[in-house]
Amino acid sequence: MSVFVCRRSGGVFWGVLFLSCLAILSLSGCSGVHDPELGLNRDAYRNMTDPVPDAFKTSRKEAPPIPDLSPTIARPAMPLLTPNRTVSLSVTSALSLKDVMFELARQAEVDIEIDPRIAGGVDFSAHNRPFLDVIDRLCDLAGLRFRIRNNVVRVEIDDPYVFNYEVPYLSIIRQTRSNIGVSTDVVTPGSSAGSGDTRSTASISGESDSNFFGELETGLKALLANTTPAGLSATRPADQPAVVLHKQTGIISVFGTLKQHQAVAEYLKPLVEASMAQVQIDARIIEVNLDDRYKSGVDWTFVMQQGTIYTLGSTLTNFNDPSPLNNTFQATIDGSDVDLLVNLIQKFGTTRTLSSPRATVLNNQSAILKVARNYVYFDVQVDRETTTDTTTSNNLPLLTVSSDIRTIPIGLVMAVQPSVDMRTNEIVLTVRPTVTELDSTVSDPAVQYINSTLDPNAVRVESQIPVVRVREIDSVLRLQSGEVAVLGGLMQDKSVLDDEGLPGLGETPVLGDLVTKREKLRDTTEMVVLLRAQVLKNASSGVTDADRHLYKTFVRDPRPFNF
Repeated sequence: MSVFVCRRSGGVFWGVLFLSCLAILSLSGCSGVHDPELGLNRDAYRNMTDPVPDAFKTSRKEAPPIPDLSPTIARPAMPLLTPNRTVSLSVTSALSLKDVMFELARQAEVDIEIDPRIAGGVDFSAHNRPFLDVIDRLCDLAGLRFRIRNNVVRVEIDDPYVFNYEVPYLSIIRQTRSNIGVSTDVVTPGSSAGSGDTRSTASISGESDSNFFGELETGLKALLANTTPAGLSATRPADQPAVVLHKQTGIISVFGTLKQHQAVAEYLKPLVEASMAQVQIDARIIEVNLDDRYKSGVDWTFVMQQGTIYTLGSTLTNFNDPSPLNNTFQATIDGSDVDLLVNLIQKFGTTRTLSSPRATVLNNQSAILKVARNYVYFDVQVDRETTTDTTTSNNLPLLTVSSDIRTIPIGLVMAVQPSVDMRTNEIVLTVRPTVTELDSTVSDPAVQYINSTLDPNAVRVESQIPVVRVREIDSVLRLQSGEVAVLGGLMQDKSVLDDEGLPGLGETPVLGDLVTKREKLRDTTEMVVLLRAQVLKNASSGVTDADRHLYKTFVRDPRPFNF
């Protein structure tokens, strides 16, 4: 990609001298305090990016412990019975289950109540086991449940009942669509390129639909259907649903047996834990203006071999070497070595940070980070017709002009979507950073043609369409929480016209060409994307020492945040 930029350096010396004198005069006439309200001078603001003072650093040992997640519903704990004596028993199904339980209660010397609907028997054996453990095993085999009240054991048939679960989540359906493509087709749609067709296209499309409660309801119904005891579906009326959701409050009412409620609780606990997990994504978009000896790009092999920042293995098996066929680079580094990596990149040229966005995203939810200026242009439609003057019978041109406003973002737009493995703290991340720059504008040829046919005294219609330079990556990454993904290799060439001459004379039409030296330079830049993803264990874990330092030092807030 090549662009042309013209710059003049003949008056640089005089301009710098004038600005220096003006700065000295302005500094001599003002006090050293730049911000009277906060009592800070200019040096304090210049040093905003310095290392964080020790006073603002927090020790990891002093951080409050992470509280355990509140379970959606706990599996009913074993009821308390005092004393819980050991019993022994060996029976077959020929013996009534009621008689078995009465015998167990006699051995344990406890009071027992048995539902009169209980019938049948089981093949069972237990030796020196606690009484409640034996009762629990028998109930599990026979489809019963038991509870203890006032130290009295009550055994009954496991009839279905209603229990309410709380799932705090937004009642919202989100849809995400993305598409990136490249085409060399210059043939208009519907036409043929002939037998020598050399067209090629490449595109990536992605879709993501997030309907949390809809999927949750479907999953619960399938779970209850697979755990429904025989005959239960016939006893429940057809118009009585097994699952009722109130999305606005996050309350789910489930009608089922004790076994079914235990299955629902085991299903909801990891589901809620995973869906409520948050991922903090920090991005740093860096542009490197490469030195003359590094016009081919940053030597990533050299960068990754310095120190211990490369964590994908010494054999570089996961290292994409930038080459003429593959000029992009991707790697993963330890999050603590970001500054070291930036310092190494600076050896290849002058660096500047285009943007440093940060966002916190729920697990499997999409987020868009946009730091851009919307460039406005107009899509002009011109319709020309001929009308007849009724008085002179002459044909007169009739021009109808309409326009639609269009916008295109100039800056950074980045879409991300993380997926967290709660067991390994591993994050799979889709990322699509797009950096756009305005190159120039071109005139709509159709509008130009209409203007050429108009009367010379008529008002001309203009339609300038922007030409935009785009650098974009669409990738899927896998990294551990806290690691940094590095995406590089997006290079761009700029042809710069450098003028050197005497101030004033260089702008003279004829004499300026004699006293001005013009040189065509080539600037090569490479864009590097640093992306850190970190699973947040609690709300305050996403706040860094640098955040506290900047907020408490440079922000005057009558209602300060406590973090």
